[in-house]
Amino acid sequence: MEVLHFATRRFASDNQLSGQFRASAHLSAIIRGTGVKANPSALRVAGLTQRLVGEYYSLAAAIEVAKDPRVKPLFSDISPGQIVPVSFVSRKDGTQYPYHFHYYLDQVRTNSEMVSDFEKTWLTGSLLAIGDELKRYHYFDRAPELELIYHLRNGVAHGNKFQFDNKSLNRLRKYPAHNKMTQSCSTSTR
Repeated sequence: MEVLHFATRRFASDNQLSGQFRASAHLSAIIRGTGVKANPSALRVAGLTQRLVGEYYSLAAAIEVAKDPRVKPLFSDISPGQIVPVSFVSRKDGTQYPYHFHYYLDQVRTNSEMVSDFEKTWLTGSLLAIGDELKRYHYFDRAPELELIYHLRNGVAHGNKFQFDNKSLNRLRKYPAHNKMTQSCSTSTR
């Protein structure tokens, strides 16, 4: 998550500033109206990244709520024609598919593999979405944090395996991939 937070701060402008908080300085300047020109594409990717971070926290909160046994009675109404409480998953064609609400609610509380799968699937999808969006813009300035997202995205897309062929190794030499600045930022703000 820290890589995503830092990457969000990296996207504010095309201008290059030195120092570990250069993107935060850009965002502050934009907000204060000091004339730093924002890169709309970078801001869009930053917005996607920030939304995905927030959605991950929302997923974590929803899982915690679902684990609480006091939630089950809140959803005890049985609709006409049903013998258990149901909810619905909407399909693309607008129809809805019913499912046994209490059964799947209980799964969140009792099946730790399911919860782990939720988290892994969400994080994998986030890396794919952010990586694909960054690719559209050639990874902007190819900052090490953005290059790290490139390699992580490819790793999850290939069965959680990093495959470093000559092309990948040359890219790493030319564009280092790390989160050193992320680590220094997170420790300096605590």
